[in-house]
Amino acid sequence: MPNSGGRVAMPGRDGCHGGFGYALITLIALIAAACVRQPAVTSSVSPSAAVARPTPAATSTVRPMRSGPLPKDVGCADIIAAKPGPYPDPTLPPAPEPTVAGGDAAAKAAITRAADALAQLRSYQFSVDIVGRDLTTLQGSTFDFAVRGTVDRSTDLAIDAVFGSRIREADGSGAVTSGGQQIKAGRGYVWGTDNVSDVLEPTRSHATLATISLLTPEGAAARFVVPFAAGYSRVGSERHAGIATEHYRASAKGESAYAATLQFKDHLTADLWIKADGDYLAGARVAGKGSHVDASSGIEFDDSFLMAFEVTHPNDPGNVVTLPAMPLPDPVRPTEAPVDLQLTYRILPADGREPTSEELNAIGVALRTRLDISARPVKVDVIGVNRAIVTVCGTTNPEADRRLITSPGALTVVPLPKDRYGTAADPGPAAPPAVGSPIDPALTPIAPPSGLGLTTAHVDPSTGRRGLAFRLDNQATETFAAYAAKHPDEFVTVALDGTVLATIPIDARTAKGHFVFTGDYTAAESRLLASYLYRDPILFELQPIEDVEIPARD
Repeated sequence: MPNSGGRVAMPGRDGCHGGFGYALITLIALIAAACVRQPAVTSSVSPSAAVARPTPAATSTVRPMRSGPLPKDVGCADIIAAKPGPYPDPTLPPAPEPTVAGGDAAAKAAITRAADALAQLRSYQFSVDIVGRDLTTLQGSTFDFAVRGTVDRSTDLAIDAVFGSRIREADGSGAVTSGGQQIKAGRGYVWGTDNVSDVLEPTRSHATLATISLLTPEGAAARFVVPFAAGYSRVGSERHAGIATEHYRASAKGESAYAATLQFKDHLTADLWIKADGDYLAGARVAGKGSHVDASSGIEFDDSFLMAFEVTHPNDPGNVVTLPAMPLPDPVRPTEAPVDLQLTYRILPADGREPTSEELNAIGVALRTRLDISARPVKVDVIGVNRAIVTVCGTTNPEADRRLITSPGALTVVPLPKDRYGTAADPGPAAPPAVGSPIDPALTPIAPPSGLGLTTAHVDPSTGRRGLAFRLDNQATETFAAYAAKHPDEFVTVALDGTVLATIPIDARTAKGHFVFTGDYTAAESRLLASYLYRDPILFELQPIEDVEIPARD
């Protein structure tokens, strides 16, 4: 990538392995603070089998009862009162409001009109380059990014782009780059390439959508062009990027407004171009060259910057953005009247030994994760060397919560013998085990159960069905890769506590220990399953010793 005075390099899409997490989420976080795809195997698994019932439910259950009368409450009022509210959705700061005394009214009107005309185009292709500046505040930054993409408004606003980024050391001594990440946006969602599923995964939040809008010329212009419009003057007609345009350049007053807003003391220039016949904003470039020496270290820091965009191919019939399938609506779950639970368990020895303090802490963390403490009023207390008290407030599915607590959470990948089950191309005499059924105990897992290397909630981009994508940890991946190399196209079953979640053929992607499947999941269930399986299974049995269930208090 070039020095801060140039454009950010844009690798091709084939180099995209950064994941939806790193580059784009870094940009979102900074703003807030201011590949071969395996088709997902569709199954009919529901969370009753996958999350709420990881092991087959017993035909009858005898609950240990509390001696004496039930309490009037189990402390839920305090738990609810102490629970932090939801993390606020970050909002973008307002656009700059520079002062341009005695500005050019005609230029301001023309530029404002051109920016509005850009937003009225049916479609266009674009580039945006931001180096050395935070696009929201226009202050100095070591996070640089570049975008190349298409805006399509033929039915509704849709964006398809490739995003590259770089984080530099302030003294120029090093940098970390992430390039070629595809992003799409439209219909209230933003999709980014995920480094677990290797497909476009959706997210939906005001902050993310607002950030994506900044990555287009319209969003960029709203930050570093339109607020300064009165500080430009018309230069004349000229050809720019192969088209006839009207060229405008920042006047001395405009340069002063930029310098004051950007807090930039060295020389800068600002130019923009308006399409001659279409009157839309076709391009803009604001750049500065400069440096300063740090008084304490004597090191010279580069303050140079570039903020630029170009608009091409307006209303071209080829500007078509196809969005992934919308996530399906959540399936409806039967619920009961809300109740409060207080469940006490004895943590039994495993292999003749009591759990260590580290293992007890891990059990507490696992239970809080399973019960979704980030979204629900839950309290888990591990007491002494062998006891846990779990309080769940306002649950509408108490049986599911009980099963979550006592299930080991052991995920295994089990090979299905070719002579019985055949291959994807040549099915065998026996049908693969049904989703939700117990796995044949005679079948041996490829590797012992353990926490997964990486997990993510998944939405199939073709069908909109929700599910899970995961990668085995390093040791299990090596073991599975050795098996897969000798058994291509054969089937493996993904099982949780002995219950089948999905059956998947071994192909090029699966052979690397990467798995994707979908089922009858809600968004919350898919997210919870991903968190659940990221942690190691609980190796110690939790034996219920007291079970209190009372109506939830208003």
